[in-house]
Amino acid sequence: MSLFLSFGAGKHQEQLLRNAKKNGSKVIAVIRKNDKFKKNLVNEIIYGSSYDYKNILKKIKKIKKLDNILFRSSGPAVLSYYKVAKKFGIKRLSYNFAKIIYSKNYLFQFLSKKNFNIPLSSNKKKFFLS
Repeated sequence: MSLFLSFGAGKHQEQLLRNAKKNGSKVIAVIRKNDKFKKNLVNEIIYGSSYDYKNILKKIKKIKKLDNILFRSSGPAVLSYYKVAKKFGIKRLSYNFAKIIYSKNYLFQFLSKKNFNIPLSSNKKKFFLS
C-alpha cells in the first residue's frame, strides 16, 4: 500500500484524494485546525500549516517511507513540499524551480535572464529559501 502526504484535504485536493483512495493508497493530510475536509478520503490528519515544514517533519518523524506528496499550491507551501520530499528521497521539482514558484524576486531574475520584459516596482519584496 502506498502512503501519500497531502497538503490540504479540501475542495482543491478532492480529486487527488479520490484518485489516491481509488488506487488503494493511504493518505495523511496536513490541514489547519478549522478547515473542512472529506473525512472519507483521508486516513490520518495532521493539524498545522502547510507553510511550516519543520512542524510537518516533526509530526511524521516515525514514518519510514513516504511514496509521494500531493499538493496544489504556490508560495511558502512549495518550500515545505521541497523539504519534506527531500527528506524522504521523493523525486521533486528542482530547488531553483521551487525558488521561482515561491518568490517573485527569483521569478523576475529568471525572466530577465530569458530576456522577458518585466515590470519592476520600487516596493518589490525579496524572499529567500534556506
